Amino acid sequence: MYLLQEESIRRLYQQRLAKNLSEYPRASTIDKEWENIQIAIKKAANEAIGTKKKYRRKKGLRIWNEEIKNVIENKRTAYQKYLQNPSEENFETYKIKRNIAKIIVSKAHKESWDTFISRIKSDNYGEQSMAYKVLKHLNRTNKDTIEISNI
Repeated sequence: MYLLQEESIRRLYQQRLAKNLSEYPRASTIDKEWENIQIAIKKAANEAIGTKKKYRRKKGLRIWNEEIKNVIENKRTAYQKYLQNPSEENFETYKIKRNIAKIIVSKAHKESWDTFISRIKSDNYGEQSMAYKVLKHLNRTNKDTIEISNI
């Protein structure tokens, strides 16, 4: 929105908005008219200002290994087989593979957590900052919210 303070961008936005609003005919209902206005505003803003993406670096799972990969793949194939041929036998097979996958993944999570805790216990100074970051992340309830306070 701060880009609209520049005269050239503001003028371009106004031109695109007028053009987009003229493209839509008058609607018969107020809801359809409001929807057309929203679309025109968003389209004009996208054309004049553009969009800004928020990039997050996704980290892979530390627990991911070949065993987990195979178990998850088996579960997926069993589910696809059940969807293609819904029978009681296929559903029972899927449930068994799903439960096996849950057990193996939860065991891997527990082992990963135990390894992390043992590293913190053995290294008094090196891992403290990482431990603080993990505890801060675990304590955070509203992950991607912005707090706006009135002055």
